[in-house]
Amino acid sequence: MKINCSIIALGVFQAISWSADAFNVQVSKATSPIVLKSSNSDSTSPAESGSATEAIPATSMYPINPTYETVQGGGTVRTYQMPPWATNAQMAFKTNGRPLKATAQLWIGPIRTTHTMTINCMDGVQTPYMSTITFKKLAPVIRIFTSDSLELPVEASVWVPPPERSETIAATIEEIWEGATADEKKIIQGADVSGGHGAVRTWEIPANVKSVQLVAWSKDTSKKSLKA
Repeated sequence: MKINCSIIALGVFQAISWSADAFNVQVSKATSPIVLKSSNSDSTSPAESGSATEAIPATSMYPINPTYETVQGGGTVRTYQMPPWATNAQMAFKTNGRPLKATAQLWIGPIRTTHTMTINCMDGVQTPYMSTITFKKLAPVIRIFTSDSLELPVEASVWVPPPERSETIAATIEEIWEGATADEKKIIQGADVSGGHGAVRTWEIPANVKSVQLVAWSKDTSKKSLKA
């Protein structure tokens, strides 16, 4: 039986009582990301702008106030071309309180999809979503599309950290990944090629946890595409 892919996921819980985020990124000074405008949006702004998002504080992995773009429901598609030098991109998603349903994909060329991330939660205000994705210097395209429901638009933001900060973020995630215990990491087996669903893994979230951060990586299992 052939397997599509398998990944190892690591859950890190941030409790309200904690004084620091497990994903803190230590840099010497705040840096400004490059905010990307989708190539098929109605905006007349330039494709890249470094002033549309506040600088990222030294102790945070993400900007304080990302600049969002409205992606209407009904399967609306937005695409974001990555700069040739980029190795990381970050995304943020929220709604005005309606369910948050969207899919983000990383495309290399016209037919190859290497990453697929599906987001499905009941309230995009109470449970917004942020993500960091890592890739090779191939100038890929991030493709975001909404659900088929016309009444479920999504607010999306995509930006690329500067090269120095990208390296720091990557090193931080690598350190957390390598330092995780066997109980924190769980192998999630993919489905077979004939279809169906892959394995399901769960983490028990303590009652005092304010937010959850998850790392999913196929580096310890294979080099195949990541779908989660």
